[in-house]
Amino acid sequence: MVDQKITLRYLLCGVVAVLFTWILHEFAHWSTSEFLGYETIMRLNGTSPLDGQNPTAWHKIIISAAGPIITVLEGLLFFVILRSGSWNKYLYVFLFTAFYMRLLAGLMNLLNLNEI
Repeated sequence: MVDQKITLRYLLCGVVAVLFTWILHEFAHWSTSEFLGYETIMRLNGTSPLDGQNPTAWHKIIISAAGPIITVLEGLLFFVILRSGSWNKYLYVFLFTAFYMRLLAGLMNLLNLNEI
């Protein structure tokens, strides 16, 4: 029988998964921008170039795509881990978090498009 109990430990794992995925996503934006030569500030919910830094249109696209790409790769990594081994509800939280973060971002883009 698979352990299906929702415990405090499971809830804390969910909080860690959300924070990890969110920070990894924003770090991908920041590190890509820095790699392309722009001084960038990373906030909790976004990154932006410092004043006077104006990325080209292609660089904006690359920087914007870096976060979602990392989030999808995270989801794929946890999917492969879960498929290759036995079920682990603590690892599943990381897969689910990556999925719902991309799903919600996609739905939000229907209401408010990302501007590049």
